[in-house]
Amino acid sequence: MSGEESRREEELQLCKKELEIYKQNEQDCFTAGVDTAMAVLQNVVSKDEFQSAQSMIEMLSTTCVGILEALQVPWPEQTWAQIMLVNEMSRSISLIWGLARGIANSGASTDVDLSSSLMDEADLLRSEATLCLVAIKNRSGTQVIKEKMETVSKILAELKANGEKYAGKIVDEQDLADLVAQEISAMDAAIEEAAKRMEELLAASRSKDEGKKLEIIVFTGEQ
Repeated sequence: MSGEESRREEELQLCKKELEIYKQNEQDCFTAGVDTAMAVLQNVVSKDEFQSAQSMIEMLSTTCVGILEALQVPWPEQTWAQIMLVNEMSRSISLIWGLARGIANSGASTDVDLSSSLMDEADLLRSEATLCLVAIKNRSGTQVIKEKMETVSKILAELKANGEKYAGKIVDEQDLADLVAQEISAMDAAIEEAAKRMEELLAASRSKDEGKKLEIIVFTGEQ
């Protein structure tokens, strides 16, 4: 085999290897997309689970802790891992937003300023999380995404702390199912929007990988 033929064979083998990587990445993205859909379904919360402001505060605190831990992980390089992390962030923040507003509107505390802070922080959290998703969608770079995630984490920590403060100022427990149902409806809409964002991310990722796959097929002549 001549030097030219040897070089050509090496290039061909390299292309085949890259093609296999792209195929695996496509499969991983598909799996991540299915996991996203399943996670959204698992995140559905019945209003019957909220019998008091205290129960909402406990869920708020638990959810905040879980997503704060997830956001401490460095931004992954693999597309499927990125989708999984974004999914976890979106669905958790959707739930936290609904819970925080439900607590603030419960009237279980006479601290109007604290209730107002919970409402404002919940809306700020949603806004900053949206900006973070935009940065991710635009592939703004690891440092930019890291800064956006840190901003989201800071608001989550503040929400958790204020939720716990609210728990210490509850003066009268009452059945909040009907009131919380309104906030849960808004939360369901937010979760649905998060699912749509996941589909957009997955479609964009698969489109990019298909483009690279096509380039390799043209180069190698494989089908």
